[in-house]
Amino acid sequence: MRLAPRTSPSGPRTRPLGPVIAALLVLTTSACRDTFYPLKNRVTPGLDAFVVFVGDGQNGASELFAGQAGGGNVFQVTFTLAEEDAPALSPSGGVLAFTRAPSAADSSGRRIWFMNLVTGAERDVPAFPGGAVPLALAFSADGAVLYARTTAGLWAVDAPPAALVPRKLAGADSVRADSALTTFIGEPPFARIAACEQAVATLCAFVPGRAETPLQAGATDPVHWGADSVAYMVGSSLLVRSGAGGRAREVMWARVPPHPRKPTYAPAASPPAGAR
Repeated sequence: MRLAPRTSPSGPRTRPLGPVIAALLVLTTSACRDTFYPLKNRVTPGLDAFVVFVGDGQNGASELFAGQAGGGNVFQVTFTLAEEDAPALSPSGGVLAFTRAPSAADSSGRRIWFMNLVTGAERDVPAFPGGAVPLALAFSADGAVLYARTTAGLWAVDAPPAALVPRKLAGADSVRADSALTTFIGEPPFARIAACEQAVATLCAFVPGRAETPLQAGATDPVHWGADSVAYMVGSSLLVRSGAGGRAREVMWARVPPHPRKPTYAPAASPPAGAR
């Protein structure tokens, strides 16, 4: 396992992780440890709803940042001075996938990485055959597979602790990957959210059999936000809009880095059946 150099805060948080997050510790072994805890004392994956997004870090390099879905201070997750991009959170929130390249100009060196957000451990995926460059990432609904849209079609790689072997997709597998990489609203989904085809620089909802419905002028980077909402960027602001209508609300963050973009969202855990 390859681990990026890290500096350590004071130590792991003591809040119970629960069985789902404890299972994520398989990304590390007794011989492969990391003392950097990226969400320490800020977010508990699997319990808290939170967002990871791209922003401009030191010297303008693209780094990854995170913040609570309810607002508050934003904090930095990566510190490599490389170009990190295309973040994707697993459904449990415990694993983050993203791309990393030596520089913005070196797309040929862009690789996929996995980060365990409980331990900070990282693993990289071998370069795709044929020079395919990963552009966008999304996990399957169960978090077992990561899909990648690339310059050479759709690919998949099983998430850790499985062997990280990329495979080209076709047929039904390609359809599932395309669905995972598309932003929908609703559970089950009733509309696709994407750039309008008619209105310029506007996000639209595409309901099957209907004309496009404009949602927000100047909006970019839509992301599925729970059962009935969608979020998107408008300038440096992250707005959340319910599928039931009404006005969008802004997530009130502080210490936001320059040029925030490409958010990915992990929901809070659902309460156990029968819990009050």
